[in-house]
Amino acid sequence: MTETTILDRVSAAFASFSDADLNDAIHALGEGEHLVSLAQALNVKRPALLAHPNQCELVRPRVYIGPPGRRVLAALSVAGPCSDDCIDVLGEAADEPTRDDMNDVLDGLVERWGAQMVTLMLAAYPAMDAPCGPVFIEILDSDERFAIPVAAFEAVTAGVESLGGAHTAGPAIDERGLERARKERDARIAQEAKRRKKRKK
Repeated sequence: MTETTILDRVSAAFASFSDADLNDAIHALGEGEHLVSLAQALNVKRPALLAHPNQCELVRPRVYIGPPGRRVLAALSVAGPCSDDCIDVLGEAADEPTRDDMNDVLDGLVERWGAQMVTLMLAAYPAMDAPCGPVFIEILDSDERFAIPVAAFEAVTAGVESLGGAHTAGPAIDERGLERARKERDARIAQEAKRRKKRKK
């Protein structure tokens, strides 16, 4: 297999989910902010996304051949609840966790969300140039629990070919999308900081 890019990993992390598992992950978003973000990332109306009998059929084509930002924001949205939990358990280290900080929380995240979902989260943040990106890449490269199978990369290639398209090249995410994703992440970290402050009182 040729050398993979950050964006290849995002697409392959999606491909590693079975249709049933991806549908379950989308259903688990409920009707909250993460589903709203997913609908926006996919350029579909939220009611259409909710009503679709097989939601993975809407997600995969848009992830595989859509603009780079679509892949990243879709991943951040689907992995949103896992990411929120990660921010919560990291506490004050959430903004820029070290490898040791992540090692302390990964077992719990895997237990609650499954290795596939944690992998999707780990793949998404480097693509938005988040401060945690280098550590997340290191984890993807060294922790076998989050190794994305070669078959997942091959499934993306086959999916792109079947759609008659090609991977959209370019930066991982456009500046507008990057700024939005950063603001959402910063807001969640700030929210968690407030909750910690209240708990200490």
